[in-house]
Amino acid sequence: MPRPFLREIDAFERLIKCCKSLSDARAIHERLLRSRVGGDTLLRNLVVEMYGRCKSIDEARKAFESIPQPNVFSWNMMIAAYAHNNLTSQTKKMFDTSPERNAVSWNSILAAFARSGHFAQSQEIFYQMPQHTVVSLTVMIVIYADHSQLREASDLFWKIPERDLACWNAMVAAFASRGHLDQATTLFDEMPKRNVITWTAMIQGFSQSRGIDRARGFFDRMSYRNLFSWNTMLAAHSQLGQCAESRELFDSMAERSIISWNTILQCHIDARDLDQSQVVFDRLPQRDLVSWNAMIAAHGEAGNVHLALALFAHVAEAADVVTWTAVVQGHAASGDLRQARALFDRMIERDMASWNALISSYAQNGHLSEASSLFHKMPQNHFLAAFALMTAHAQSGNLSRARAVFDSIPDPDSAAWTGITSAYAESGDLSAARALFERMPERNLAAWNAMIGAYSRNGLGQEALALFDSMRLHGERPDDITFVEVINACSHLGLVDRGCEAVRLMNHDYHGQMPTRDHFCCTVDLLARAGRVYDAEELLHTMPYLPDSVALNTLLSGCKMHGYVEAGRRVAMHACSVGTTTANNGAAPFVLLFNMVAAIEDS
Repeated sequence: MPRPFLREIDAFERLIKCCKSLSDARAIHERLLRSRVGGDTLLRNLVVEMYGRCKSIDEARKAFESIPQPNVFSWNMMIAAYAHNNLTSQTKKMFDTSPERNAVSWNSILAAFARSGHFAQSQEIFYQMPQHTVVSLTVMIVIYADHSQLREASDLFWKIPERDLACWNAMVAAFASRGHLDQATTLFDEMPKRNVITWTAMIQGFSQSRGIDRARGFFDRMSYRNLFSWNTMLAAHSQLGQCAESRELFDSMAERSIISWNTILQCHIDARDLDQSQVVFDRLPQRDLVSWNAMIAAHGEAGNVHLALALFAHVAEAADVVTWTAVVQGHAASGDLRQARALFDRMIERDMASWNALISSYAQNGHLSEASSLFHKMPQNHFLAAFALMTAHAQSGNLSRARAVFDSIPDPDSAAWTGITSAYAESGDLSAARALFERMPERNLAAWNAMIGAYSRNGLGQEALALFDSMRLHGERPDDITFVEVINACSHLGLVDRGCEAVRLMNHDYHGQMPTRDHFCCTVDLLARAGRVYDAEELLHTMPYLPDSVALNTLLSGCKMHGYVEAGRRVAMHACSVGTTTANNGAAPFVLLFNMVAAIEDS
């Protein structure tokens, strides 16, 4: 082929591979058809792939059918186009009718079934493959990991004789994303080489497991970071409410995307810093619907309904169901249920969040008849609405109606089971709550926490601890809430060593899960109740949080209980010096101190 033709083919190839929009794809295709190289099979194959990538499957099919003699690559491009658009049945049909198949064909059909969640069919295709390449083996590792079969994924990984970087990354990500951080770290250390994907997988894994310091350590060690790495670390700090760290990281970013801006915006919103949220929102170089929705919801939740409506007016034409729901929630939060209902009735499209918002607002404000009426009109009962209605009925003393709501759900999932169990637990009927808990087809973390917390708050500490041990034996990973309830149970039982062991478990057995202020305050209470006042005082001064009035008054109560007057005086003065007193509780430390001295003098 003459050299000018080769240069023209090369130019079109680059254009097609870089194309990201359907309008550009059509323009490139039209220009190609008018060119001297419009009949080139390579370019025609790439056009099929281009239309598939731009989600125009009909045009991909037309381009494929226009190829006079499609080769195996043409068929592969069409198979990949169907697979990319999650059209599993068409992918399979195209694969079955293909006159010739190679490794790419098999990998495409395997990936298609994997993406659509068809585990059994994916396995079947994998075992039918005439030969396995490192690509197909890597895809199968991801499939096993996605279905929580890490042992099978690991076994397959170690059977691969020559592993490429993608294969290593798949296995590291599989361990890290599912909380198996020791295995992920071991594998990470053994890797012959790493790239930005490897490092980011470790950051994500430790972030999800509350190991933010380890995550930041990996981030700081990276020699090269892309925007995804920066956004991953930013989201990790933000999700833990670490606004100062998030802001420092955000300000250090050489490049920011709309995701970066929305993350820092949501961080300030979650911190209830509406002024700073508004500053960030005003500085946004561009805003998408996520930005608008976040700010509308923030103003609505803060009771600034007029500001939420003003923002809503700017995006009314582009508003989606999330935008409308935020405005409905804003009116409901301010107590204006009539206007919330009027807006709800105007919504063209409603999702479960819309229904849940209004039903929950009715239920929480005591309008049980309206909540029940709306609940029974839902196209599909949802556990949040059911939970709100069940809880409202339970709090009003009508457990039979709470149970009726649960029984009205055709196929209750674990969240619905948790909801009815929590309703009975909150009402104090622990035997019924436990019976429901035992009947659950599948227990999630919320169900375990609800039952452990119910025992702990009702003075049944031994039952709470026994259930905590059972939870661990079942392989369920405790979270912050679990440990708060466990330490509280130990505190009421006087089991100091067991409570301190729970704190140790957080750090060592659960991959650096850092204790929060609540955990430290509960441990102060644990030590003070048991008479270890000086240990409690030392913990109060050394914990990485400023003590609040709850922690100080808890310690002061312990001083009174065990007659530690001097320690009580120090704690009372400390409460004043750190500024934890308010108009409502300012006198409390000194009243406790006075009562303590008086009690000792009387004795």
